[in-house]
Amino acid sequence: MAVTDGIMLLGSELGFGVNAFVGGLVGIHLLALVCSFITLPQS
Repeated sequence: MAVTDGIMLLGSELGFGVNAFVGGLVGIHLLALVCSFITLPQS
């Protein structure tokens, strides 16, 4: 019983970690994209 709970807890922690990692990567890329649009010459 305790082993199953531990595995489920570890899985959820890993899942949240992966989601945060992917979210961070997406956020960085979006930020870089916005910055590139802002710094483009307005012509």
